[in-house]
Amino acid sequence: MNPIVNPLFFYFASVVDLLCCVICIFGIVSLVVLAMTALICLLTFIDYDGDVEDVYAFSASKKVLKWAFVSSIILWTIFIFIPSKEVLIEMEVAKYATPDNIRTIVTEIVSTVKK
Repeated sequence: MNPIVNPLFFYFASVVDLLCCVICIFGIVSLVVLAMTALICLLTFIDYDGDVEDVYAFSASKKVLKWAFVSSIILWTIFIFIPSKEVLIEMEVAKYATPDNIRTIVTEIVSTVKK
């Protein structure tokens, strides 16, 4: 007999909350790096006196700034679109809730109650 719902679904549904927490933590770290790098870029730009070391620091800071910005956008977008455990279960139930299935269930309930 094949199960209607794959048991792995329940495992993955339970892991979703942990996944959301991990993505949120990485998103916060990415935002902190973004803010610190933006501050470093700003201070380097304000204190720029033509030194080669300043140019290298500013260039490296811009690369980190781009990386932090892109990773932050990606992580927070993923975090927003990952459904919660409850929503995943509702989606799985809705997949099997067709008018024919509802009629069958109602018929079975009525016949059981009449007995």
